Amino acid sequence: MTKPKDFKNKKFTSNYYKLENPHHIYITKRINEILKGFTPKKVLDLGGGNGEYSSIFPNTEYIGVDCVDEQIRRMRSKGLKAFKLDLEKKIPFKDNSFDLILLMDTIEHIYNNFLLIKEVRRILIKHGRLIITVPNISSLYNRLNLLRGYKPANIDSFRYDDNSDLKYGEDHINVFTKNELKLILEKNKLKLLTIQGLNSGILGRNLFDKFLVGLSSSLILCGEKSN
Repeated sequence: MTKPKDFKNKKFTSNYYKLENPHHIYITKRINEILKGFTPKKVLDLGGGNGEYSSIFPNTEYIGVDCVDEQIRRMRSKGLKAFKLDLEKKIPFKDNSFDLILLMDTIEHIYNNFLLIKEVRRILIKHGRLIITVPNISSLYNRLNLLRGYKPANIDSFRYDDNSDLKYGEDHINVFTKNELKLILEKNKLKLLTIQGLNSGILGRNLFDKFLVGLSSSLILCGEKSN
C-alpha cells in the first residue's frame, strides 16, 4: 500500500497543524541559548511550517521552505519569503548562501536524509550553523512502551477512525537516535557543536535535557560547517 501523492497536503492542512506549537516559547529559548554569540545574516528554514521561528531573527533575511501550499500562504501572509520545494531533491540555492539553516521536526518526514544534509552543507557558508530538532525513538517513554507491548510513539503507522476507514498516522518516514544524528553529521563533514534533550515538563527539562539526553522525548542539535 502506498500513500496518495497529495497525502502531505491533506495532513498538513488539518486543524491540528493550524494550532500553535505549545512548546514554541521553550524551543525558541533553547535555540537562542545554543546560538548565543552567533548572529546570522541569512536564515533558511527547511520545513518552515507557518514560519513561527522567524520571530527569533527579526533583523535577518529569513527564507521559509515547505512542501505544503497552505503553509507557504501562511508564511507569505506574515510578509516572509517562502517557497514550495521538495526536500527529497537538490535544493535550488547556490553554494555558500546561508549562515544558518533550520530543520525543525522535518528530517523524520524525509526519505533520503543523507542527501538532504549533504545539500545543507553545500549551501551553508564556512562556519555556518545547522540546527535540527527531531523526535527520539530511544526515549524513555518509547522504551517503556515496548516493554508494555506497544509500538513506540512518533513512527509512521495506520489507524482506523470511527467509521472504520483506514488513515495514516504520524507520517514519520524515518526515526532517529542521538548516535544516528551524530553519524549523519560526521558522514557529511559537519562538526557537532552540541546535542541536547528537548522535553516538556519541569522534570524532563531539568533531568533529560542535559544529563540523560539519550532518553529524551526529542533531540536538538547544532552543527557547524567548519571547512
